[in-house]
Amino acid sequence: MVRRLLVLSALVWLPFVSLFVFPSFGNTSLLHIAHHLIALGLLVPAVLLTWRHRRAAATRATRTLAGVLAVVLPLGTAGHAVELAIAVGRYASDGFANLDTTDLFHHGPHAAVATVTAPAMLASMLLVVALTVTTAVQGRRVLEPVAD
Repeated sequence: MVRRLLVLSALVWLPFVSLFVFPSFGNTSLLHIAHHLIALGLLVPAVLLTWRHRRAAATRATRTLAGVLAVVLPLGTAGHAVELAIAVGRYASDGFANLDTTDLFHHGPHAAVATVTAPAMLASMLLVVALTVTTAVQGRRVLEPVAD
């Protein structure tokens, strides 16, 4: 169970890491689109793993954490999908020229959607860590013998 949660942790945290990699090469349309495509490629399996783990959760604490994660993570994933659509629309409106997209983060629909996506993703990252630690600790308690 913990191995599955470690995979889930990687799937949730890697889009955050890629957030820093792509802008370091320049904040252009194609890099922006690539970030959202990679994030969606990682987050969709993460959502499926979360739903699977929620059904298999053994304790109330892990069910609760997985239940909250099962709400917040799809919200962040949907936010990435909407941001991708906006970034592709911007790329098309620029005549398919790979231009700077810094202004997307300050105003307009991308900025509005990002105000939901970013907190949802941050909450997902914290929840997946809490879920992994809780599951590991509870699994460890089951394995320890009870002293008389």
